[in-house]
Amino acid sequence: MYKISYSPNLKGEVQISGSKNAALPIVAANYILDNQVKLINKPNIKDIAAMEELATESLAISKEFFDLTSEKATKFRASILLIPLGLIKYGKVKFIGSGGCAIGKRPLDMFDDALIKAGITITNDEFKTFEVTGQPKKNIMLQGFSVTAVEALITYLAFANNFDYEVNIYQVAIEPHVRNLIEFLNNAGADITLNVDHTLVVKPSKIKIKESEFTIIADYIEAGTYFAIGAGADNSEITIKGCHVDELSALYSVADRIGINFKIIDKYTIVVNSFNKKNYQAVKVETRIYPGFPTDLQSIFGTLVTQCK
Repeated sequence: MYKISYSPNLKGEVQISGSKNAALPIVAANYILDNQVKLINKPNIKDIAAMEELATESLAISKEFFDLTSEKATKFRASILLIPLGLIKYGKVKFIGSGGCAIGKRPLDMFDDALIKAGITITNDEFKTFEVTGQPKKNIMLQGFSVTAVEALITYLAFANNFDYEVNIYQVAIEPHVRNLIEFLNNAGADITLNVDHTLVVKPSKIKIKESEFTIIADYIEAGTYFAIGAGADNSEITIKGCHVDELSALYSVADRIGINFKIIDKYTIVVNSFNKKNYQAVKVETRIYPGFPTDLQSIFGTLVTQCK
């Protein structure tokens, strides 16, 4: 049970954390590099610790295949992002299945389809087995804008050495955390180009680490959450620091329509207040793939618009 007490106003600053959605695939990819890159702004959360523990244990268990059959893999959904690590290190992965999503069980059709088109054979027995048996297709059309599918696909292709041609990928999710992963992979020697039309090109490359440190981006969903809090709490003003303000364009559009007062101070700082709350207007908010309004902010802004006319 929660007891919620009324607060007359909220004032102050908040520093945005590193993005979990960016950190998880980057942490997994860093194990391919034997953790040679120091990760800056990595969030201190359970899923990251679980990822690191599972990766370390799985690498130590078997030399014939990458063993993801531990019950630990079922405790968090991002365990599936360790499959590219196993494919690069061993060529074969046995996977018990991921879990830990509060929404419920999510289908993996798009994830499996992406890896099959990369030359991976998937079989189902006691465990699900992923095995490198061929080369990637030169043109890969993803089934949909799946962040997890494209992250796994490009991580595998970035370090695979079984093709000598460009791989063109279509219908690619371009969320900030996908772009951050691409930056990390390119820093490790990959040659990946992401285009604004949701296409991507991967060229054959070799591992060559350019910088020994890499910064994980701030969590734009967390920034949007504090934005809504600052706009919704009576007589409040919050300074949001450490975010990437250019990743919140869809949020600004909704805020302008509602009538929220906010000011972009610099490329990492926003100030938002609720001083105009009595004049807020209810608006329709439709979620879209990035750069549209993010689904993860829909419920939060849904609560906010209950305070509008």
